Amino acid sequence: MKRRKLKVKKIIIFLLIIFIILGLYLVFNRKESTRKEVNNDKKIVSKKEKKKIKTSNNEEVNNDTSINNTENETTNNDYSNMNPYYIKVIRNQNVVLVYALDNNGKYTKLVKNYTVSVGKNNGTPTGTFTTSDKYEWRALYGGVYGQYATRITNHILFHSVPYEKMSKDSLEYLEYNKLGEAASMGCIRMRIEDLKWIYDNCPKGTTVEIYDGNLPSGVKKQEYPKIDVNSPNRGWDPTDPDPSNPWKS
Repeated sequence: MKRRKLKVKKIIIFLLIIFIILGLYLVFNRKESTRKEVNNDKKIVSKKEKKKIKTSNNEEVNNDTSINNTENETTNNDYSNMNPYYIKVIRNQNVVLVYALDNNGKYTKLVKNYTVSVGKNNGTPTGTFTTSDKYEWRALYGGVYGQYATRITNHILFHSVPYEKMSKDSLEYLEYNKLGEAASMGCIRMRIEDLKWIYDNCPKGTTVEIYDGNLPSGVKKQEYPKIDVNSPNRGWDPTDPDPSNPWKS
């Protein structure tokens, strides 16, 4: 009888030890699983952040160097509908017209008439857009730069005739002499004097309507003087108001 009781006690003690070991194992395993889950979450977040940063950087590179890639439209931004000016780009004429509000609150007062260069082979899209970002200097397709850029839509901007570098004396003068004809990859090139007026006076959200058609009655296309390719000043836009502009002296 005593042996039987002793045997039962041993069995009970053994089972208790088993239960204790099992309990400790479950507790330890649960902590380990939680720790792994936390680490995995951190890794996932880290990967997402890295991917986000990488995507952001790639978009910035594309913004600087490519006109053909697509970025998000900016026309949904909450800008005022009553901006002081309305810009029309008559694509097939290579002309930009700027209208101001009349006494009835309509854009009928023609205040500016510019001759420009739009995109070759209809590279400039037609449609109605609103301006967004502005850049004093902007890297452009082909490793060149533009002054006083204003974004119209996607990678289409108003900007100067290209410069070989971010220096006002490095103008591509042969391209300047193409103003009045389609010459760009899609952006709208302008003289500095004309472009800077838009940059300074047309705020974000200004409507830009691009279309093909005839010039309005009474409006004539401006003819600008060409740059003398043999002039030592040929690297400057003749209309640049910078005091260092040698054309001004």
